Amino acid sequence: MTVLFDNTLELSSTQLLADQRVGAWSEHKVEIWLFADLQTRQALSADLDKQGIKAEVFSAYKPLLHFFLENQSLQDLFRVEIRYPVHAAADSKRFLLEAYPLARMLQDKVLVWIAHPVQECPHYEVTCIDTRGNATHHTILAPNQIFSDHLDRSTLCPTGLLRVTHSETGDLIHSEYFQTEIQQAYRQVMQWVQTHPWGQDEPYFERMVIRIDLPGSELFDVQGTLLSSTYEALHEDLYFSILEFFQSYSGRPQGDRGLQPGQIVPDIRVGSERVRIQISLFPVGEAPPSLIATSEKESNFNSDLATIVNVSDLQAVNRPLCATSVDRVLSTIKGNAFEVTSRQARIIQGVVHAGLKPAIVLTGGQHANEPSGVIGALRGGHWLASVPEAHFALVPIENPDGYQLYEEYCSLHPQHMHHAARYTGLGDDLEYREHAPWYERSARMHAVAATGAQLHLSLHGYPAHEWTRPFTGYVPRGFELWSIPKGFFLIVRYQSAFKMLAHEWLGKITSQIALIRGLSEFNAEQLKVYAAHAGDVPFEIHHGIACLLMQNDSQPTGIKLVTEFPDESVLGEAFQFAQQVQTETVRIACETWWQLHQAT
Repeated sequence: MTVLFDNTLELSSTQLLADQRVGAWSEHKVEIWLFADLQTRQALSADLDKQGIKAEVFSAYKPLLHFFLENQSLQDLFRVEIRYPVHAAADSKRFLLEAYPLARMLQDKVLVWIAHPVQECPHYEVTCIDTRGNATHHTILAPNQIFSDHLDRSTLCPTGLLRVTHSETGDLIHSEYFQTEIQQAYRQVMQWVQTHPWGQDEPYFERMVIRIDLPGSELFDVQGTLLSSTYEALHEDLYFSILEFFQSYSGRPQGDRGLQPGQIVPDIRVGSERVRIQISLFPVGEAPPSLIATSEKESNFNSDLATIVNVSDLQAVNRPLCATSVDRVLSTIKGNAFEVTSRQARIIQGVVHAGLKPAIVLTGGQHANEPSGVIGALRGGHWLASVPEAHFALVPIENPDGYQLYEEYCSLHPQHMHHAARYTGLGDDLEYREHAPWYERSARMHAVAATGAQLHLSLHGYPAHEWTRPFTGYVPRGFELWSIPKGFFLIVRYQSAFKMLAHEWLGKITSQIALIRGLSEFNAEQLKVYAAHAGDVPFEIHHGIACLLMQNDSQPTGIKLVTEFPDESVLGEAFQFAQQVQTETVRIACETWWQLHQAT
């Protein structure tokens, strides 16, 4: 490993306190917007007050949400009208999405959204009417600036702002956008990535680690569930921005999942007085160590999970399994075991269980940060093994290199989405791997070949809270439909010869899946909130379940079902519910598949 970039940055709050100009505005209204939590912003306001300056310090990240959480009592509200900005340089729903999850927080109020075209600084206009009919009006600025990103695209992004208005006339005296420390950290990393000599051959490295320690902001609801995090947002934007850069650098189209740059690993930690940025490269072939020390792992990771040995134990698991538990549980499922090796020399285990029923392949963990599918595959595989004459292959973790990184990330930030653990050690999506050596993909290839299956059940998940990229336009580019959750939904891909069967099978399984206890209410609530912030779901709705059907003649099985539960970041009972839905879907999908083949 070689450290190739090492830098520190002053905090914006420190710089503002030292700014000689600020004292000249002591008699006027000073407003500041930062990517900082409430405590930090209040501390800056208090420090400025000691200098005789009355200042209000707001959040530059999700300002409307912060307004309601910090300033507005929700208890007596009856009706809320929100005029949200629509800016020509952004998606028309950008600022509606940025208000997430207000529709859920205000679900017992009358909530009205009104589009409001703007040309200058975006802002929300809010009217709150209480149960006695009293109305208050508020203007909440959402400071944004147009930046040119690493793809030379103009993007409207939230930014820092210093604003001074005359205390008596209200006239604007001074207005200045500035890049806060988190913005500077993002852009310094991207500048380094863009100018480093990478050579011509993939992979360009074994692992790139971007370690950043900085203060930030995290919001939690009263149950302790994460609502938003600037640490997570920086992780997500750096990871996908670097992927986009290498897609462009390699001459591939944007979004190409076959790209093999190496493993890109943002490591974002909670810091305090200064920002520290380090970029390290592990050359191709060098085994990367764990991100975290043993002491950190023992104190942050629930080691009790390592004691799980039976499938019956899994129903009580309230967070993702560690890999050793997965191996133990898989070993209890009878059949012909097989192994393949990952890029980073980890073993991918699978089992083939022979029988006379139509064959099925069941997999989980293709995207390693989608954990409910791993347990759903183990529990579903155990159920399959109990069915007389069932013929199936099971691979519960297809991507162990990503899953190892996911475990390490969870020790640091258990409620983050961790998309940098999504792909393999080569940095690609194993399903889209283009050539040998096949590594992880070999397990799936063997499972299909050994069974001759025409049905593949691939269990997946997606973000359970909002997914943002604030330094490249806010909405996750290429994944816009995944920016906020929309309940449990299904994707069915089929070869042309299986089209009619796919439609019939989907109709039958959704009618039964909808009866899973609690799922109908769960989906209805999530679809309602989705509609409030993003509009109608662009999928067909079958029995209250969003479904996407598409033809794919290149896939090796006649029909492939991809389950999608919003499981990234959920813990406790929410995680237990997620894995229960995955497990029940496996059972329903298999039983219906066999019934349809009996009928023919």
